[in-house]
Amino acid sequence: MDEVAHEAAEAASDEGTAAPPASASEIKERLKQLPFSIVDMQWPGKEFVQIEHLGTNTIVKLNNKHPFFTRIYAPVLKAAGVLDGKKEGVEALQPTPEEFKQMARLLHVGLDLLILAYAKAESMDTDPEEKYGDLRSHWGMFLYNMIQKMPAA
Repeated sequence: MDEVAHEAAEAASDEGTAAPPASASEIKERLKQLPFSIVDMQWPGKEFVQIEHLGTNTIVKLNNKHPFFTRIYAPVLKAAGVLDGKKEGVEALQPTPEEFKQMARLLHVGLDLLILAYAKAESMDTDPEEKYGDLRSHWGMFLYNMIQKMPAA
């Protein structure tokens, strides 16, 4: 967890990260408190996500250099006030109705691409139903439960 906290602190100091600047020890404490954490980081290559299972904690690392992050996720974070909110003097975005529609279309396409990319990865196996059927069931069940617990916007 020390290494992840250090890497996350380093990435948080870079431009384009959604995380507010924090020390490695602050990040480590936050990671310890939550069973699941998402941190955005940077690494070369086409991999978008890395997952580390650390006993009772799971850390999902997002590659903020990946095109899904830069073209889909970051604009959504900006529109939500998450990405630019850490910078002093930056006003919250106030999108026009057309910009809001454009953002909704971007999010729609991005979510579809995320789901289709997973389906394509599954299809690379000779017996995807046998190998991934339970994974899909668990994923859907956990997603259902997490959405039920999600606070109303």
